[in-house]
Amino acid sequence: MAIALVNEGDWLCLHIKGQIYYWDHDVNDLYLDIKKPNAYLLQNVDLPLIANSFQEFLEGIVHKERESDEGDCKNISTPISEALLKAYLKNTKIFSYNSYALKKLELSEKGKEVLALLKKEKLI
Repeated sequence: MAIALVNEGDWLCLHIKGQIYYWDHDVNDLYLDIKKPNAYLLQNVDLPLIANSFQEFLEGIVHKERESDEGDCKNISTPISEALLKAYLKNTKIFSYNSYALKKLELSEKGKEVLALLKKEKLI
């Protein structure tokens, strides 16, 4: 089931068992077979996994803050989930960032790999 529009044509999809997948209109859409009238090409149904659960998905995109003993709001340094990092490596178009997301990528080796790819593709 489609739950969110991404990049004006792609979708985040919720599987009946709770996983979140990425549907890319350039890769997963149905296309007419120009060689056969009224026929379609074989559809690519291999969607990249974004998160194993909706909770994992939310934890990967939500910035959590807590108030310290001194009364200041501090960033809790929780890394982005492994599944979400793998999805970013497969398809950088799904990465939506802010300064907190970029800092979270620096917390793990796979996150640093995502940062390097984003820089290489001039997305950041």
